[in-house]
Formats: sequence, structure tokens, C-alpha cells
Amino acid sequence: MEDVKGTAAADLPGDRGRAEIVCFSENGKQTAREAADYLKGQGKSVQLWLKSRYAAAENLFHPVDEPLADWAGARWKCGLLVFVGALGIAVRAIAPHVKSKKTDPAVLVLDEGKHFCIPLLSGHLGGANEAALGLAAHTGSVPVVTTATDVHSLFAVDVFAKKNGLQIDSMTLAKEVSAALLAGQTVGMYSELPVENTVTSGILCGLTVYGTEQEAADGGLPLGIYIGYRTDCAPFSKTLKLVPDGLAVGIGCRKGAAAETVAALFYQVMEGLDVRAVGQLASIDLKKDESGIRKLAESLGVPFVTYDPESLEKVPGTFSVSAFVKDITGVDNVCERSAVLASGNGTLIRKKCPGRGVTAAVAAGNRRIRFE
Repeated sequence: MEDVKGTAAADLPGDRGRAEIVCFSENGKQTAREAADYLKGQGKSVQLWLKSRYAAAENLFHPVDEPLADWAGARWKCGLLVFVGALGIAVRAIAPHVKSKKTDPAVLVLDEGKHFCIPLLSGHLGGANEAALGLAAHTGSVPVVTTATDVHSLFAVDVFAKKNGLQIDSMTLAKEVSAALLAGQTVGMYSELPVENTVTSGILCGLTVYGTEQEAADGGLPLGIYIGYRTDCAPFSKTLKLVPDGLAVGIGCRKGAAAETVAALFYQVMEGLDVRAVGQLASIDLKKDESGIRKLAESLGVPFVTYDPESLEKVPGTFSVSAFVKDITGVDNVCERSAVLASGNGTLIRKKCPGRGVTAAVAAGNRRIRFE
């Protein structure tokens, strides 16, 4: 029997697990090695670089021959850039490339003497603050964290979203949430996913967490956060939506189903649900080469996983049964069973939706939201 995790047909882009460290002197090389040791211990792949006329780029160090700004630009899609040297050098190197906190990498500056470790860019979404705190503890330097919510020990919606795997619908509203909390105002929150640790968390100051959508709407707060899959849920006058990626869409189809037909049924079964919440498409092994499903997965930027009939047959639950489908595939239902299995044996929230030789169903994984 095949691994029930399935086989991915579309890989997600990005290399956020890579760290690039650059230094500028012999003293800087030793500090860079210490930083590399720490980051490797955190599971990152690390490359060491040296830009200097007076120090040799030997052993682990690659020479930087181009202007430093060009070097930084060529590595802008990595997860972390560390400059071992002066803050001004780093600022000038990254300035031409800074675009958005949603896409920019984390950038740290660690001085050669290991006195200070400064998160310079993408402190929250990019993880620079967290990386700086860890690296500072490892090197004995002082972390210099200046983001306002951290300074005042307040809830930071972008950090919360990153740690819980949530997409931020509007960075404008995210900034409004932070500004409101900093001004001492109360911000609401309603989550359709179970929420843990609300009592013991130390970051809830200024947040009111509601148990139901109606309670949130009746609370009368002008600004709040909604966590869930629905597109029509806005219990606050201004509602910041945080979208989990916990949905799996199972698809069955006749051989050679057109990509347009597959896509049309996908959007039909997803009506009222946020497409950004889809983490993967799923089907039976028999359909692993179906170009219509594969093209849909590629357009969504999600994996397409398939399972053998035995794995699908063992999925617990009550499903729509088709004798015809069982004769063809060896299992009585493809779309519902594959959706549930791909979601980690979650909950079927949209049953089989048929149309023009294609079927689709949606399952939600057993996601939980945590405060830390």
C-alpha cells in the first residue's frame, strides 16, 4: 500500500528555509561561523559569504565579487539575510530591494564584536525578531527589537498569523488592529476553528475573544478579527480576515475531463468558501495523470495528491455511495473520501457536488488556533 500522504503533483515555490550570511573581515568570519552554527541547529541551510580585500574567502566562505546591493538582490527570495558588520552597510545593500513585508526576507545585523543583534526588516511576518532573539542568546549579544507591539508586549496580529499558518487578508486592516491596540482600544476576535490557550496567554491584553459569530456581532466592537474559511463572515464593522489553509478538495472525473470543466466544478463546490484556504487537491491514483486536475492544482499553487483504493476504502465516515464508481475505481466514492483523507481525516463540509462528468467535495482539517 502506498504512503497515505500521497504524491505531490505541484510543488510550492520559495526557499524560506535558506539563510545567507555575509561578513567583511577576519573578525567577522568567526562571528559569522557562530551565527551559522546556530541557524543550522534551527534547521536552516546556510551559506557563508565574505566581501573583503583584506581577508581570504577560504574554507566555508564564498567570495562576494559583485556590489553588495547586487549580491543582496540575487538572494532576496531566501528566508534570512544576516549582515555581520555595520548597520549602515546592510541598509544600503537592501534598500533597492525592499518591497513588502509580505514578501521581503528577514534581515538581521550582528556586529563583529557580538554586542548587538538587530532585526532590520520583516520582524514579524519574516521572523526577523524571533531569529534575532535566538541568535542573540546564542552569541551573548543584546537583541535590539523596536517593533511597537513587542516593545509594549501587545498582541501582534502578523506574528500570530505566521505562527498559526494563517493568511492575512488585508495588511491595511492588520495595521489598524495594531494601531488600535497601541492606543488602548479593544479589538474583537471570532474564530470558527477551536482556540486554545486563551486563559494562560500573556498577549491577550486588548483582545476580546468571542465564542460565536452572533456574540461577536452583538459585542458592538467596530474592529475585529475573523479566523475561518467563509467569505461572508464579517461580524465587526471592520473585519480583518485571517484565512487558514486547512481545506482539502477531493475531485473525481471521467477520463480526459477538460481543465475548464474541472475548474468550473471546483469553484462551484467552493462557493462561499475562501479559495485561499485550499491546501491541496486530492483524488485516487487512477487519476494522477489527469491534466485537468493537475492544471487546476498548478493554477492554485497547491499540491495534487492521490491515494490507492485500499487507503480510500479505510477512511472513516459516511459517504455518498456509487456502485458505478466502485466498479470503475474499486472504491464507492472518490471525491469525498480523498478530501477527508487529504485533510488528515477531518470533517466533510461540502458533500459530493456532481456536474458534467466531474465530482468534487470539500473537507476541513482538524486545525486549532493557539495563543503563545
